[in-house]
Amino acid sequence: AVDKLGKTFGEISNLFTEQHFTNIKPSSITQWCTVMRRMSILDKVVMEKIVETDITEIMAKADKDGAKSIAAGLLQRTKMIFKWAKKEGYIPHDPIRDLERSYKIKPVERYLEPTELKHLFNAMANDNQTLALEKTVIYSLVILLTRKEELLRLKWQDVDLDTGRVVLRETKSINNFTLIVPKQIILLWNKLKQLNPSSEYVFATKHSHYNSVSLRHDLNWMIENYKMTKFTPHDFRRTGMTILVELGYRHEVIDSALAHVQSGLKKHYQKSNLLEERKKLLQDWADYIDSQVDMQNQPIGNDWLWFKL
Repeated sequence: AVDKLGKTFGEISNLFTEQHFTNIKPSSITQWCTVMRRMSILDKVVMEKIVETDITEIMAKADKDGAKSIAAGLLQRTKMIFKWAKKEGYIPHDPIRDLERSYKIKPVERYLEPTELKHLFNAMANDNQTLALEKTVIYSLVILLTRKEELLRLKWQDVDLDTGRVVLRETKSINNFTLIVPKQIILLWNKLKQLNPSSEYVFATKHSHYNSVSLRHDLNWMIENYKMTKFTPHDFRRTGMTILVELGYRHEVIDSALAHVQSGLKKHYQKSNLLEERKKLLQDWADYIDSQVDMQNQPIGNDWLWFKL
């Protein structure tokens, strides 16, 4: 038991995550690492010497940086590590067991108005600096209403371009989530596949696949150069839901298209995945987006994203 004492916070964190990460999804692991990066200042500190003030100071720094949700995540995850360390005998007592934090986060309500969508796609259509891969990622996120990580990790083995059937192996709430993509996506992805025919990933790069960091960087560049108000990839989902509701589509179908899990009684009685209705919804949504693009002397139908092979 004595031999277990004296380990640093970094060592204990590694031991905990080795066990914990086997039970959570890759997207949750990515989120964990992003949040806990702020705790790295304690990595070489012996666990038993860490006190409540050390943790509150790190959370206060996150608060000052405007990352209140990060601060809350830090406390939640750090308490998990300390609780596990106490249980496994790595520390004699848990100094932050009773540490609590209450705060209110203003709910995110950002979505793109139809005029903003129109501006975005018309700017993309006339943008000769942004790569075809980058345009295709953004177009696909808008049309398919998926979370960014779910789409960026997509592999060709889970895509049938003949039928348009796509399987997202891991979403936030549903495994093996199936959707049928619109004809615009099929045409576009067929072109994309010819750029990197040997890659296993749909959105392939030289060494792996297009990732969230690249997306954030490229999207921020576009926002600045297109002179738009800041938005995130996740805001595309909120945008699609808002406009589709206004266009008269049923909430159940929209929720299903967003891979939301039904709550309450609906969770037990709504067994259909509404695949055919979702197929029509996504096709109508893609046609709506195309209708927003004002191309001079060029056909609509995603030819605005044409790239020469």
